[in-house]
Amino acid sequence: MITEPLGQWHKVSVRETKTAIDLAEKIKIWLDVDYRYAEKVVLVGDNPNTPASLYKAFPPEQARRLIDRLEIHYNPKHGSW
Repeated sequence: MITEPLGQWHKVSVRETKTAIDLAEKIKIWLDVDYRYAEKVVLVGDNPNTPASLYKAFPPEQARRLIDRLEIHYNPKHGSW
């Protein structure tokens, strides 16, 4: 699920699998479609492998382009939100 609480917006997707490639594809759609005009997008999540998943799914130049548009904040390791 992707949510923007202040914008009163959310997007939910259900897939058969939950792999690094699935995550990378969702992030690409999010950046290239939903936030195509944003220079930076803040991503708060619990998956520290986000950059690696982008490199796994896309060519290095494309992965770097996506990563450069993200400002990633991770949940506390032993905390909860």
